[in-house]
Parts: sequence; C-alpha cells; structure tokens
Amino acid sequence: MPDIKVRRIEKNLQYVLSNIVFKLGPSIEKNIFVSVTKVMASPDLDLAKVYVNFLNHKQTKEILLAKLESKELYIKKLLGQSLGKHMRKTPRLRFFLDNTYKYIEDEVALFKKLKNK
Repeated sequence: MPDIKVRRIEKNLQYVLSNIVFKLGPSIEKNIFVSVTKVMASPDLDLAKVYVNFLNHKQTKEILLAKLESKELYIKKLLGQSLGKHMRKTPRLRFFLDNTYKYIEDEVALFKKLKNK
C-alpha cells in the first residue's frame, strides 16, 4: 500500500512544480501552456517522475519535452529553494509526456463510432 507521507509529498511536489514550469513555459516556446498532471515519487523520495502536458504548441511534444529536460537542473534548483525547509533532499526529476488527453479522445471517438452503428 502506498505510503501516505509519499502521496502527500507527491501532491506538494506537483503544486510547486506546476508553478515553476508555468513560469518557464515562455522560455520553452512562446505562448505555450505547460501543465504538470501527475507526480510519482519513489518510496525513498530519491526520484520523481513528472508527467507533463503541453497545450497551444507549434512544435512536437517530444521536442518540447527535450527542451524541458534540458532545464532539469534549473528546475531542481528552484524546487530545492522552495521546499528547502520541508525536505532534506531534492529528488531527481524525470519528465514524461502525459497521454491522458489522447486516451480520452480515442475513447470518445470509439463511443461515437459505436453509437453510429
């Protein structure tokens, strides 16, 4: 069973990372909106998987993800400054694309297809 402390820290990480990444959005691409949809931390809080989604983008999501990954050390520094008194060690960050919206769109298309039959 997931530890309650880890889940609480994940929510806190998601909140802080959302603010950081939102402010970094224009440096990645002009007029882009970056949202952090989920954060999953390892039980020892050494690694955090950060799931992001890009809205209003012109480049492919993979290129935008690579640009975000290149700013990982800067993001980790800002995260450490924000959570410095609450956590002994700042977790390593790994960014992944969140495909929830694509999954929902595929399901809606499938239901429409079934409805038309």
